[in-house]
Amino acid sequence: MARLLNVVYLTAPANSTGKNINDTFTMTEYFTTTGTGTQENVNLYWQQDQGIATWIDIATTGTTQLTASTGAQLAATRDTNYSRTITCKSAGAYVIRAKAVGSSTKYSVNTPTITIASGPTLQSIAGSLAVGGMITVKTYKEIKGVEVFTGSLTKNISKNLSGTLDILGELFKKISILLEGTLTFISQIYKTIIKIFHIR
Repeated sequence: MARLLNVVYLTAPANSTGKNINDTFTMTEYFTTTGTGTQENVNLYWQQDQGIATWIDIATTGTTQLTASTGAQLAATRDTNYSRTITCKSAGAYVIRAKAVGSSTKYSVNTPTITIASGPTLQSIAGSLAVGGMITVKTYKEIKGVEVFTGSLTKNISKNLSGTLDILGELFKKISILLEGTLTFISQIYKTIIKIFHIR
C-alpha cells in the first residue's frame, strides 16, 4: 500500500490590510499522507485569486498582482515545510491558498486575504501653502536683496507661501531656497521629486 496525499496546510499572514506595493510576506506549505509504504508523487503550488474564484499559480515574474520567489515544489516530501517569499506588485485584494496534487488534489482550509494599498498620489495645493517639516537653516542676505536659505532637515519650520505647489514624495537632507519671487528646491531629494512652482 502506498502513502497517499491526505491534507495540505498553509502558514501565511492572516487577513491583512497593511501591505504596500513591494512589501513581502512568506507562504509556507506542507502536507500529510495516509497509508504505509512508498509515498506517492506530490507537487505543491502557491496560488492566488482576486476574489472572483479564478485561482492561478503565483507567477515568479511580473509587475502586477503577486510574485513568488520560486515556482511549484515538484516531488515534495510529506511533513516537510516548503516556503516562498511573496512580493506585492500591485494594489488589490488577493486571496491565497496552498494546493497539493497527487492521485487527488487538495487545498488548504485557510485562505487569507492580503490587501495591498495603492502607492502615493500627487497632491496639488493651490493658494496659500503652509510648509511644515524638520529643517535647520543657515541664512544670509545678499546686497541685491536675495535671501538664501541652506541647511539640512533637522528642526521644525513653517512658512506660508502664496502660489501653487505640486508635491510628490518627501524631502531628504539638504535644500536650498531662493526667495526672489521663485521658490526652488535644490540638492538631495529622497524618494520622488518636488514638481514645479512659481511664487509671485
